[in-house]
Amino acid sequence: MQTKRAKHIVDILLGIGLLLLMSYQVVGEAGHEWTGIAMTALMIVHQILNRNKSFAAANEPSASASGSAGLIAPLSLLPHWQELIRQGAGRFQTVFLFLEYP
Repeated sequence: MQTKRAKHIVDILLGIGLLLLMSYQVVGEAGHEWTGIAMTALMIVHQILNRNKSFAAANEPSASASGSAGLIAPLSLLPHWQELIRQGAGRFQTVFLFLEYP
């Protein structure tokens, strides 16, 4: 029961964070950057909390081929995601000033 409540809280916070990210003019640049960092952390927590759904769907006999692809595709994109994070963090103007992006 606690896990279900945590999932709902994380989902609600993700929705609020998405609204804040889209309202750049209201929250300003620093707020936008901090909200983006919080959303990244919440998304990781969301994936951890819902990992059983992903593996359950992948192990269904009717979806064995698509389930395997559903697990392999995100792993193959990991290097691209790492580069996007590096480039995005390098463009932060207030939070990650110590990162130098060419």
